[in-house]
Amino acid sequence: MASPDSQETLTLDGEAEVEETLVMPENPPAAAETPAATTSAEHPAAVPANKVEVPSGVNMSLAVENYAKHHSLSPDDVSHAQVLNSVEGVYHWCTAHQDMSARGPAAQALKRALKWQPDLEKAYGLLKDSMKVDFRKAWSSTKKFDFVRSEKSSSNSFLKRREEAGRFVTELQLLAILGGDCPEAKRQCQHYMQMCSRPELKEYCTVYNTWLDAPTFFWVQTLISTSNVQEWKAKVTIEATDVLPNSWAAKIEACKAMRAYSVQENVRLQDVTEDMVKATQLGLKGYASLYSTLPAAAPKKGGDGTNNHPAPPAPPGNKRRRGEPDAADDSVPAEPEKKARGKKDNTGAKKEKEVKEFLAMEQAADNVMSKLATAMGKDPSWYAWATEAVTKYKAHRTTLLRGYCDEAFFQAVKVAALSPKETAKLKKEYQDEYVGKLVQFVTTMGPLIQQMAETAFQIEHMASAKRSAAESLKSQWQAPKAKAKPRSKRVSRTSSSKSLPSV
Repeated sequence: MASPDSQETLTLDGEAEVEETLVMPENPPAAAETPAATTSAEHPAAVPANKVEVPSGVNMSLAVENYAKHHSLSPDDVSHAQVLNSVEGVYHWCTAHQDMSARGPAAQALKRALKWQPDLEKAYGLLKDSMKVDFRKAWSSTKKFDFVRSEKSSSNSFLKRREEAGRFVTELQLLAILGGDCPEAKRQCQHYMQMCSRPELKEYCTVYNTWLDAPTFFWVQTLISTSNVQEWKAKVTIEATDVLPNSWAAKIEACKAMRAYSVQENVRLQDVTEDMVKATQLGLKGYASLYSTLPAAAPKKGGDGTNNHPAPPAPPGNKRRRGEPDAADDSVPAEPEKKARGKKDNTGAKKEKEVKEFLAMEQAADNVMSKLATAMGKDPSWYAWATEAVTKYKAHRTTLLRGYCDEAFFQAVKVAALSPKETAKLKKEYQDEYVGKLVQFVTTMGPLIQQMAETAFQIEHMASAKRSAAESLKSQWQAPKAKAKPRSKRVSRTSSSKSLPSV
């Protein structure tokens, strides 16, 4: 049976990776010495070559419902294949009643998601406005970017196995095996041949040998069969620069070519089609490679006008609000010319500040735990209550150090935070990726540092509170007792007979 794995993974840079693997099953069925063949009857559930698979994460029930409602059908009468093979596509029917305009909530959510995907954000900006709508529909249907990947797979495997359980022998050979001419051997030989000739076993245990002109009987040498299985695995990686047709990588290449053609021939982008560029001498590949040398071909704010649609007529009696756009798409309404004050992008500075705050928090936590470790060494029994918290701190610290080891930038930014000169070197080294790396540090390492610091400060506060309570209790026990009121030293007068007058 076959099991080769050949997988082609497509990236937005136009590179394809093909991986082919020949895998042998560990417990294959008994087979002849020749490689096993696979037929369609053995796998009735095999997917036809022309069948369209359901994209991962797509809500097919919603797509079927919208498709049926649009065509005035019952959802029970609509199959998944009808929706998948429709001209509009499954992503359109999943978002049929959603606002897919450039200013809609779906576009805003996509914009936030693209902040964590710099490569996709750059590729999305290269698309024409009409293609951006399809991109938004695909992302809104799954909330994932898996749809930008195109994969092809095939399988093939080989197996060679041979098992030996016995051999066919004649009556004379069987008699010799059982002991020769002794009566008991003859009796056993006759009984064995009768057993092999039984109707249910005769087909498997008896064979007529035409060369010997005598029947042969299957003699089981051992009840434990011995097998010899050969397995092998091969892996081949192939890199290709061609993109798969109808993939998002192909669409991005076409958009690059059309933008370059628009600038080179001084034609509006909305008037340029893919067929026009294909018909030129350079073709799509030539103009796509020319795109990087034409700064004027880069996307501009305000859209390119390829998704403009006339606005619906305003109801009578309602005046259009001032400044209202004519279409809810990627275009921007015309405004009077005025000097636009460019806003400086300070995202990098903000992220640098956040990184420094996290690093300061990490250092403070380390200082606190160093002091506590010294105190614990002097009086371990008093800090027995903090064992669980210290274990938790060590776990957070280990995870944090593993993150530093996995990403070289995290180690470099920790050193660069102490010196503006080192920060400048780091910016020069990473260039456009610098801000993205800072964001990655804040999102991945920030929560770990915060958890570690909270644990350290919690131990410190608990130790301080317990120490204060102990000292307060100790002071109460050692407080001096109140002294008794001293007696007066004045001599009390007593009556005396001498003082009485005589009678």
